[in-house]
Amino acid sequence: MKFTTGRRRGRDYSVVGAQSAIRADGFSSAQQYANGGTKAPAPAVSCCANMSDEPLRIDKWLWAARFFKTRSLATKAVDSGRVRVNGEGAKPARGLKVGDELAIRVGELEWVVEVRALSRQRGPAAQAGLLYAERDDSRARRQEAIALRKAQPHPAASVKGRPTKKDRRLIHRFTGS
Repeated sequence: MKFTTGRRRGRDYSVVGAQSAIRADGFSSAQQYANGGTKAPAPAVSCCANMSDEPLRIDKWLWAARFFKTRSLATKAVDSGRVRVNGEGAKPARGLKVGDELAIRVGELEWVVEVRALSRQRGPAAQAGLLYAERDDSRARRQEAIALRKAQPHPAASVKGRPTKKDRRLIHRFTGS
């Protein structure tokens, strides 16, 4: 088994080919071997190591907090007015700081959240959840809207199979083809 240190795709790694799980005694088996056989405590890893307190672009934060799949979608949402900061409209490059309140509208759902931390990188969903705190009334409205949508019949429930000849004529007349 070979143990090396270095960088790969911008991430630090210290062990190749070894299991680096932390054991119950707080030591990493891979790190024990990497330290020459001595038991050293496993490094404390912060779940939000890339967080800071300096202002961050709104579109970058929305992307990192997983409200939008891409930064360009986040930018379009901010430009179109679907994101408000402290009750005001904003531009994508506006600086966002801890304590700001955001109202984010995606489709028919709206989140009202308080910014708890800033992150420049997109991480797992568990880490993204630590970046904000949703207000209780916002969560209740969102859950109610989801329940109403689930209670309605599916939009295509009345459609049965392929269109008939009459349906095709109506479609062609409507689309102009």
